[in-house]
Amino acid sequence: MPDKTILIWKPSNDTNCEYKPMGPWKGIMMGSHWIADKAPLLLEILHNAKTIKSCNWNLTITPQGYAIGTNRFKENKPRRVRRAIEGLITSSQLAAELSYLSWNISTTLSFSFTHAMHSMCEYVEQNRRWALAASASDPTTFSRVMFNNPYLTARKVGPGVIKVWPCVALEPSQYVFIPLEELNPVKKECFEFIPIKIDIGGEEKIAFVNPENMIISPSSRKAPCNAFRKQIINIDNEIFEVDQITGTISEINVNYYKNMAFDPPVIHGINPISFHQLVLNNVTDFLTLFLLEQRT
Repeated sequence: MPDKTILIWKPSNDTNCEYKPMGPWKGIMMGSHWIADKAPLLLEILHNAKTIKSCNWNLTITPQGYAIGTNRFKENKPRRVRRAIEGLITSSQLAAELSYLSWNISTTLSFSFTHAMHSMCEYVEQNRRWALAASASDPTTFSRVMFNNPYLTARKVGPGVIKVWPCVALEPSQYVFIPLEELNPVKKECFEFIPIKIDIGGEEKIAFVNPENMIISPSSRKAPCNAFRKQIINIDNEIFEVDQITGTISEINVNYYKNMAFDPPVIHGINPISFHQLVLNNVTDFLTLFLLEQRT
């Protein structure tokens, strides 16, 4: 450097590599698919998969875009030894094969159950975090959804604590939307909430309704008319547009989105184990032993 300082750094060998190591993870093979124990990772391992060499690593490319070591992939392939076509089966051979079948089924079911429980716990924990965020940002809507009651209002009173009150629904004959000239004939200023006139016990009062949660308040903040003059409100599952200046309402035709179809989940089946008539002990071993016994 011009000021006689020296910069020393250690170069990274993986900087120019096409693939960088991310694992390892523990998992289980189910057919041609490898599923991680806890990580949300599933890889399909094809026998005719593409292989490349990157930074002195022989890699096998999966359809998901990840690469695995080719040597480890070959180690996981089962090695089968050619056996005789016909032969006798012994009780020890049958016991060994049935024991393997029991172990394989137990391992597969245990892995599937553990993986499903882990995913379910993550889903529940994620919903818990969403519920806490919703209760803090909009306690009224959160309480109405949780208790399945639209006539509730709530307020946050502490960390993770909300206070809920019941509401009383007004009949259509008990309220009417009023124009701004009834509030201030000289200066027409719009409000954040929609002005209404309510009739409670024969006494009329001016109030304001929040179109988002339908809560009536005795007052409202001033707001610019270019943004709050016309507001949307839901009355008895019908959508209306209210003009604050004139006090008129008009129904709006709404296109409801009802397509709730979801793709079915992909559930990989468990490959069955079929028993074959394979020889673990050659028949000639028994015959040779028999002849030796006869000769002695």
